[in-house]
Amino acid sequence: MSHANTDYGLRAEVWFAVCAWVDDPKELSALFRTCKYFHEITGPALYSHIVWHSSNYLTSAETLSSRPHLLDSVVLLTLKDFVFWPASKGFSGFLGPDISEITQGTPDDMIERIPVELRVITDLIPQFSNLQVLTFCRVRVPPTFYQMLKGLPALHTLNLSTCDLAAAVPRNMSGLSLRTLRMSEVRWWLGNSAASRDAMGSLACSSALQNLDVDAYVAYAVFQTVITHHGATHTPIGLRSLRVEPCSDDAADFAPVASFLSVASALEVLHLRRAPQNVAIPIGALPNLRVFSGPAHCADVFACGRPMQHLGVLDPLPARLSYHVPTTGDRQAKGTPPSEIVTAMEKVATTHPPLRRVDFRMTMWDSEVLYMLASLFPGLRDVRISCTQEGPDEDFMVQYAGQFLGRFTQLEALHVYGVESTSRDKPELLVETRGHIGLWERHSPRLQEVAMSNDVIWRKYGPRDWGITEPARWAGYGHE
Repeated sequence: MSHANTDYGLRAEVWFAVCAWVDDPKELSALFRTCKYFHEITGPALYSHIVWHSSNYLTSAETLSSRPHLLDSVVLLTLKDFVFWPASKGFSGFLGPDISEITQGTPDDMIERIPVELRVITDLIPQFSNLQVLTFCRVRVPPTFYQMLKGLPALHTLNLSTCDLAAAVPRNMSGLSLRTLRMSEVRWWLGNSAASRDAMGSLACSSALQNLDVDAYVAYAVFQTVITHHGATHTPIGLRSLRVEPCSDDAADFAPVASFLSVASALEVLHLRRAPQNVAIPIGALPNLRVFSGPAHCADVFACGRPMQHLGVLDPLPARLSYHVPTTGDRQAKGTPPSEIVTAMEKVATTHPPLRRVDFRMTMWDSEVLYMLASLFPGLRDVRISCTQEGPDEDFMVQYAGQFLGRFTQLEALHVYGVESTSRDKPELLVETRGHIGLWERHSPRLQEVAMSNDVIWRKYGPRDWGITEPARWAGYGHE
């Protein structure tokens, strides 16, 4: 840029860095329109993350078309509510018998089927040479979809949510190097089930794929195709992280998942949204599993014999009273029926996993869970409990925290709150929490991070130096 030194007070490189930190598109857009100098400075930041909706994409797309130097700036692109096919009036519909009018023909024929007003998008996307993340949400993807992906050398993440696919799959997908693939509610419009399965799963056959997230709509097709592909090529499945939702809690619906887990030996992170009561995993499967989140009743199955360090479970019930004697006024400790969390963690404890972190999602708060953890897993470093209805009683954390915090000899992070609780706009509550943290430090001197509401995290920056940082809901992984 010719403006190495200007009257604007800073060098262009510094302005580039400043603009990269501005996350409000309106502010960047206002600066973009002030003068030619800031037009050049803010352009890369303004167009690095693009969200196009079917009702408001044209101006932005035309700007990029007229300024080719900005095309390399696009790193993330999201498309919402677009219909790229059919364009022809004679199209027979989703379930029509003649699907060949979509899946066959030359590339020029497929482009002709895209509505004219949307071709500016399909023309631009292959020119985004630095595009890394591509998201389609409620989109009938273009007939040139797969060819489009192969033309994006930097693409590593593809997200498809509530999408319709009707594109011919190239015979050679070797040019695609996806590392992360997420597919939910994706439909493939082909009459032949085998072709439908191969097309759906072909995206997951990238040799570089490490993170896969699939729901019940596509899980079976994807797993079958990946197993077949890697068996035919005699290559191991290199997945490191899997998030999957079986169709139901029935054992028959879980069987394809279990078969896939038995051959995905490199898997380190597994998020399972549901599982049958008597889930079974082959002995020796998942030897590298370090992180598991899923239903409480199967936690011990996945923890047994594996180097489990991070465990997340979901439980709709409060805990039973068995790990401490309630003190007068401890209203949170109730003699309730056994909880799945307590029952599950008792089983997990018998497998002696090297747990360092636990995440619990409960319906209502019960302090018994904390007493249970302190008794069974005193070496925990990170405890995170969120309640969907009501969090812990404020007085409990002040008066009784010392009874269990002292048992956690290694505790560094404690998140305990109701998902509806907030404190950012309550200065008096923030002051009280800061005072409580000083008390908790005496019981757990290693404590570095505390969250008592869903919008504030307290983090320790030095001796007696605690400050507020990002919302608690952004920290770590969740169960939603």
